[in-house]
Amino acid sequence: MQMLKLFIENAERSASVVPISWCVDRIALDELKKKEVSEPYLLISVYHHDENGVYGRETSRVLVELDKGMEFVEFDRAGKHTIHAAIIWSNSNRWMKKKLLSRYGHSDFNNRMYDYDGDFKTENLRRMEDYDRNVELRVSVKSLENAEASLEVVVGKEFFAPEPSEREKWWVNLWFSNTPFDQCSFRRRRMVAYSIQPFAVLLWVLVITVIRFFFALFSALVGIRYTMWSPIIHPFIQNTSDIYTYGGTDNRGYFRKANNVFFCYADGSSKPLFFRFLHPWFLTVMAGIAYLASRFHIGNWVGSANRFHFWSWVGLVGTIIVLFIGLQHAYSFILKRFAKFFVKAAAQTETQWQAEERERVKSLETKRRAKEAIAKRLELKYATGMFQTITCDGTPLSARVDALPESAPVIQRVYLRVKEYKAKHCKPFARV
Repeated sequence: MQMLKLFIENAERSASVVPISWCVDRIALDELKKKEVSEPYLLISVYHHDENGVYGRETSRVLVELDKGMEFVEFDRAGKHTIHAAIIWSNSNRWMKKKLLSRYGHSDFNNRMYDYDGDFKTENLRRMEDYDRNVELRVSVKSLENAEASLEVVVGKEFFAPEPSEREKWWVNLWFSNTPFDQCSFRRRRMVAYSIQPFAVLLWVLVITVIRFFFALFSALVGIRYTMWSPIIHPFIQNTSDIYTYGGTDNRGYFRKANNVFFCYADGSSKPLFFRFLHPWFLTVMAGIAYLASRFHIGNWVGSANRFHFWSWVGLVGTIIVLFIGLQHAYSFILKRFAKFFVKAAAQTETQWQAEERERVKSLETKRRAKEAIAKRLELKYATGMFQTITCDGTPLSARVDALPESAPVIQRVYLRVKEYKAKHCKPFARV
């Protein structure tokens, strides 16, 4: 017996964003009540199949409260998809949402729900367990056995947004590492691209050009072997690191001797010592010493060597006295601090068992109140018929916002209306 059923309008030629509805058998609801599940959720997962039907990947997930009865599902590419759903719950909804919906950047999800054959496995849900410091208890995800459903959907290419030109895509997405998902996000980026971005880009090009010029000039003067000047005139195509990474040199090799023409040949063998004295750094230091000698008349100091040694000894003795006094004050300060710390720690140790007893009593009281709250929510949802609208009673399902029951909350109606409007005016771009 199927405890969970899914429905989508026109699943043979579906749009890119569509509403999906579901119903739950009375047996499943009774089982949830028996397990004292106060907030069951429906996990909806979309799996895309390749053209041959051999390989595929999970493209999106939705986690929605079970009693909502309807939600919108987004597809990011055309072709055959399978929608899988399962009834799940947890003793920490916040942890469960974070655990199930987190991704590796904008790529795959952190937790796999499918095996290598593309089969949806709820066993992977039951392996999720952790310790949540926010609620100070061990949290996990549980699923209702035999309360799973799947639905095959074919999404047409004509329901996706047309791609803009390559030149406009480059300009609009210039400051972003990822491409926009739908038309609305592209429009927001385009507003910035044609208003503020031209002035910001002009300023950035001027600054980066000056920085790269002086950096390339410095690299060439200090003898970096593979110094490139092209990144100066190609601020968008090349990076600043390309100035010195040409020829296979990595970032760590900038100061390596093998990458310097004054130390090594191109094959890595060392050059004679004579080339070291031609290095710009050595020549700069020698020129500086010569300038200081002529500027401050260092040669005249030689005649006053005795006076120079006398003041050197005076400075050394004074430094030792200052260090001795400073260390003495620091020692007394630290000793006083540690004395206060040990006295305070001893006082806390005497009353530690009392604090632990209070925490234990407080924890028991918190658990008792939480259990009473769960019982009240169970009575409200199951006894008063809040799940009545999603109970499978033989009536054909409808996945239209207009078909929502009159008892549906106003917030849910507004939320679905907004999603419906966005589905019409913010079509997603098809992924490759």
